[in-house]
Amino acid sequence: MRPRTRGRASASKLEARIKSFAARVAAGEYAEDEGYRWDGYGWEEEETAWAPDADALFAEVGEVFVGGDLAAARAAYERLLALFGLAGDDGWSLELWQLESTDVPETLARYVRCVFETTPTAQRVQAVYQVFRDLAGVRALSLAEVSTTRVDPLPDLGAFVPGWIDALVAENDVLLLRDRVRLLVEAANLRGGVDALADVAGRPGPHQGGVGLAWIDSLTERGRLVEARAAAELTLDLPGADGAHRARAGDRLADLHARAGDTGEAVAARRRAWSLQPTRARLLALAGTSGDAGVLLETLAAEADALVPAGRAGRDRLGCELLLLAGRLDEAVAALTGSPPLGWHRADHPGQVVLPFLWAAAMGTAPPAGSGHLGRLYAEIDVDPDALPQFEGWSGWDGMPGVTPDPGRLPSTGPSAGPSATGPLLTGLLADAIGRLSPDPGTREQWLVIAGGVADARIDAIVSGKHRGAYARAASLAYAHAEALAGVGRTAHARDYLAAVRARFPRHTAFRGEFDAAATTSTLRGKGR
Repeated sequence: MRPRTRGRASASKLEARIKSFAARVAAGEYAEDEGYRWDGYGWEEEETAWAPDADALFAEVGEVFVGGDLAAARAAYERLLALFGLAGDDGWSLELWQLESTDVPETLARYVRCVFETTPTAQRVQAVYQVFRDLAGVRALSLAEVSTTRVDPLPDLGAFVPGWIDALVAENDVLLLRDRVRLLVEAANLRGGVDALADVAGRPGPHQGGVGLAWIDSLTERGRLVEARAAAELTLDLPGADGAHRARAGDRLADLHARAGDTGEAVAARRRAWSLQPTRARLLALAGTSGDAGVLLETLAAEADALVPAGRAGRDRLGCELLLLAGRLDEAVAALTGSPPLGWHRADHPGQVVLPFLWAAAMGTAPPAGSGHLGRLYAEIDVDPDALPQFEGWSGWDGMPGVTPDPGRLPSTGPSAGPSATGPLLTGLLADAIGRLSPDPGTREQWLVIAGGVADARIDAIVSGKHRGAYARAASLAYAHAEALAGVGRTAHARDYLAAVRARFPRHTAFRGEFDAAATTSTLRGKGR
């Protein structure tokens, strides 16, 4: 009995130290200790006087946990976590991210393990579910993480999982949908694998799309491709699946049909995925699959015709990309000339695609990627702004100073997020589209005039508006237009144009400096002065 007595005495002393720490927090002893302060230029780290004390207490509780006294560990974790706004207490003042040596994810997983094992079976699901809800804004855990906190796995999972699935399906938006789906997929795999995934996907709710995708993937991984195609068809029509999930089901269905050699059905699935959620990746996949099926031009024409009924009218960048591929340059040019001269960085502005294409079309060929400013601008068409990472959308980003996003928790960019990225490049498809054009000399001249007008309007807006950060881009536009002029044999006109642009801004020395620097990377060797 002596070891148990010593354990109780140790737990009692730990409880007293936690109470003492909580009292110091409540008394305002750490009130001025904010961890970071803004000095007017950036976040400056300050010492957090309370962090070493809290780290030491969490380490002691960890020893109790490892020692196997989960009831005592649970009580201690709850008292400590209450100071951080967790474990059912809103009167908090400390932040977990400021801890210095504590492994926060492991600590939270251990706390959940304590709750799991010390709660009677009849109340276990509700108790664990409540903890997951409490931790929703702090750390997205899984049952697997909770299970690995001890050598032995979680006990009685077979009895726990059905009720756990019921609780997650009935969730009322406290948990993020992606976390609900992740937990439901994990639980379904624990319960019965593929069959359980099918069952959960069929239960009404906003989780259906994400679980349906996991169901398709599970069947595909097992080589059950016929069933995977059927699952994809069903997921496309699940009432709880949103457009994004249904589009991803369409991507998977197209891939599965292509693997089976059914190119016609693959094209139909690509078109459906594109219509549900148009993206650059889906446009390229649609073109690639249609090309393989020998129906590229028919598909592009049909989808271009569908732009107006869909309410897009080809005014945005993505719509213009489709129009250019379909050979409907006039409509894309109308969108370009009707768009503002600024804001080209926005994902929906057509300028960064249509203007380089217009120059290339006027020359009758796409410029090589390394050929001056025009070649660089044309090559940059392949940069998809919608595919660039956004920190705010990462589950590993909490916006705290000094805490960088966790790359391990990036949203998926592979097959689960859209079609395969191994298809054709947009610049290559656009080069083919240029080859299909047959303009007369007057039309080529008209395209050059339009391109020059758009470039000049943007240059004027940037320089006159003193957008200094964009001066280099403005200079690059001028040289790209001059290179296009030289590309059709009008080198003298190109040099006169450059001289005129430089002379237009005699007082803007910063722009003229960028303009002169741009000459060093142009295919035109003269500086245009």
